[in-house]
Amino acid sequence: MDLNDEVLKTIIFSDFMRKLALVHTACRYLCYIIHQRQQLKRRRVSHIPTQSTIERQKVRDELMSRLRNSEKCYDVIRMGPQAFQGLCDILRRDGDLQDTACHG
Repeated sequence: MDLNDEVLKTIIFSDFMRKLALVHTACRYLCYIIHQRQQLKRRRVSHIPTQSTIERQKVRDELMSRLRNSEKCYDVIRMGPQAFQGLCDILRRDGDLQDTACHG
């Protein structure tokens, strides 16, 4: 073998090793993405309401009902029931307010 053959082998081997490293990195990244997606799926397991979440929902519903249907709304937040409901509707529409209760 002459020097040109050795140089060519070295270049081919270097190119092969770079490609192998790239494939290895891509496989590791793909495994990472798959792992993260599995973690997210585990967190999204359907929420089974517990007694405490049911109680909190009842309290939340009662408070909202009182705020909407009485003059206490003004005493608590310094606006009337219609203004409060309008504010909630605007904030929900603009994406600045989301219900915290789990409906499901």
